Amino acid sequence: MHNSAIVQKLKAIKWWFVLKGVLVISLLIPVLIIIALAPVIGQPLYNKILFHPMKYPLGRYQQSQEAFGVVPTDVYFRSESGTKLHGFMYKLPQAQKIFLINHGNAGNISHRANVADVLLRSGCSVFDYDYAGYGRSEGQPSIEGICQDAHAAYKYLIAQNYKPNQIILFGESLGTLVTGELARSQASAGIVLQNPLLSLRRQGCAMFPILKVYPDWTWIVSGINFDNATALQKEHPPVLLIAGVEDKLISIEQADALFAVTSEPKTYVRIDGAGHGDPTMMTSQKYRQGLDQFVKALN
Repeated sequence: MHNSAIVQKLKAIKWWFVLKGVLVISLLIPVLIIIALAPVIGQPLYNKILFHPMKYPLGRYQQSQEAFGVVPTDVYFRSESGTKLHGFMYKLPQAQKIFLINHGNAGNISHRANVADVLLRSGCSVFDYDYAGYGRSEGQPSIEGICQDAHAAYKYLIAQNYKPNQIILFGESLGTLVTGELARSQASAGIVLQNPLLSLRRQGCAMFPILKVYPDWTWIVSGINFDNATALQKEHPPVLLIAGVEDKLISIEQADALFAVTSEPKTYVRIDGAGHGDPTMMTSQKYRQGLDQFVKALN
């Protein structure tokens, strides 16, 4: 009797309705996943992928940060959101210009003394700072946040009586996209991009080909394009691109493509055998000579 009741209930179920429901759900789940993973929506996930900060005391703080004989001074300032940020100021006597460094996505400024050394050798002072969540800077990094941090660093230099025509914007790796965004709205003497990215979308698709399903507009987060191809097609000060042919993190093809679409004035230093900011690149005479010539040509 019990089994008969169960059979009757099973027969009463509208199986076609159930099947349609299962089909709809099975179709909806992939669509919902695709929507959720869109860069413009899934920011928390992409922040985890993009940013690999080291918080103080992790890093090389116990080592000397001296570069080209200059010992940096600690600088603290506030981002546009009020977050307290930390930086190193390398003041070179008699320097007429200063590099503003927007660094890459890993470590912190204690790892960048070698970059400061190369830039100081060109006769310019250097200001290197950490995004929120890196080093001694408070907060957590995000795409919108690091762009706000870059604007705050620029404004800090202006508050220290530097004129726009004395500031050279410098970016390395992910920082080249930050520099491109900064250059859209802030005047400068010049722009130097080391190991440059063409765009966030281009790099994302290189790392995860499945991301090619997302159109360009889904990569615009809080109005931020992170697209150097569009940033440097417009009028801009002189641009210098520096890239390693053997870069395994950001393919040389991105630098080649960026140089092709960048409007004049522009210069390209392409270093054979060099990787992603490795010793071969940072000690290259081609790098230093190209940088020296670029700086001397600036007004």
